[in-house]
Amino acid sequence: VNSPKSAVKVRLTVEDASKFVNGVSPSSSAIDAYATTTKVGAWENLSFNFSSSVGYNATYKYNKATVFFNDGLVAPATFYFENLTPAP
Repeated sequence: VNSPKSAVKVRLTVEDASKFVNGVSPSSSAIDAYATTTKVGAWENLSFNFSSSVGYNATYKYNKATVFFNDGLVAPATFYFENLTPAP
């Protein structure tokens, strides 16, 4: 992640797209994990642990991801992210 300021809360939501009905995800198929930026204008790695997230289901295939910076409450700013890599 490359953030224009530090201490930005980043939420990563993952969902099992096979559970969608008419393009809408039931809340039971979505889980969230959080991390916080520590650098300004520089790349850093953030880690998200979903195993303790409320609603985690080991049988789901979490194959859709959405990233929220500051829970979507950010004044106009540009954030960058790349290389989402699942842990084994």
